[in-house]
Amino acid sequence: MINRYIDILSRYRKRIIGGIFCLGILSIVAEAGASITPLIFLLLILSFWIPKDRGSIKLISELMALLNTGYTLTESLELLGHYQPQYKKSLARIANDVRNGSGLAEACKRRLRFFPSILIRVIKEGEKRGALPLFLKTYLDYYNLESSFSRAINNAIAYPAMVFGICFFSGCIMLIFVLPAFSEMFASFGKDLPLMTRVTMSLFGLAREYLIIFILLIGIVYLLKRIITKRGFFNRLQIKLDAFLLMLFTRDIVGDGGSLGEALTVSARIQRYKKYIKAADSLSNKVKNGTSWLDSLKQGSALPPDLVTAVASGSVAGDMPKTLGLFIFGLREQYSIQANRSSRRVEFALILFNILLWGFIIISMYLPIFGMAGNI
Repeated sequence: MINRYIDILSRYRKRIIGGIFCLGILSIVAEAGASITPLIFLLLILSFWIPKDRGSIKLISELMALLNTGYTLTESLELLGHYQPQYKKSLARIANDVRNGSGLAEACKRRLRFFPSILIRVIKEGEKRGALPLFLKTYLDYYNLESSFSRAINNAIAYPAMVFGICFFSGCIMLIFVLPAFSEMFASFGKDLPLMTRVTMSLFGLAREYLIIFILLIGIVYLLKRIITKRGFFNRLQIKLDAFLLMLFTRDIVGDGGSLGEALTVSARIQRYKKYIKAADSLSNKVKNGTSWLDSLKQGSALPPDLVTAVASGSVAGDMPKTLGLFIFGLREQYSIQANRSSRRVEFALILFNILLWGFIIISMYLPIFGMAGNI
């Protein structure tokens, strides 16, 4: 029963987070009060702990296994409904749509709305080539790689995030409990406070008054960046993931008998990044006009540099699938090393920031006390 509710929460995770976020904004605009607004943002923080939906991965892995055993697509979908009873009705409708001539990708997009768009594109390209099990297997390989990299990033930033969280909550305690006491004590001195103390008092007063609005602004800026760029903050690591996706599908399509140009074009369409699609089409056109792959790559390409290097090496070695497989293994190691380096840099920057911030606060808080002791 608990797992069922967790699956439901996971399926609607993004909607839950967005809804609570909008509710927090409305509570601030409507001045809901000091008791309701913190509760809403506590729920927002807790909602990020909802696990990501893995329903699509379970369905795809079992569908691939059934297809590889020799069942037809409709038979596999019907059997899959018995293994996954929570999706039985949706899978039965998909099987019916397929019997009536609809494509599997369109049926999944219509019946299983929680399927990620990249998975829909993988199914569509697999149907076109008549190699659906192969494309599903490649997608699962990519998902496993992406999951391992996400875990590596989470492990790498866990300690810096913990340091930041401790400093943030200690700052909130300072704002709520400590600063008012210091303010009353400084007011009783009856003398002009040092400039550093006045600046700190002013900044902390503004921060306390507009703390929640400041947090909301950070969230809005982050969401806008994700919507506009669709690349995230770890841009270099995202480029590595792009290279992995393109390499995996290129390797498997070439290994299945497809041409390199076709493999690059299909992989770029699955990625759905226009820059990569144009680059793949440009390279294919150059090769069709008589230019070798190596010369075409030397003329420049907008594909990820790691992929260009791998394709060039594969052209020289004459064994593209094996070369791409070796590069995939090497990139995994590079990715882990880069994540650890980024973690150390973030950790150093946070520690330095906290030292400067709290040093400034402590000095500015104790300067009036030292001045009073000197007068005595």
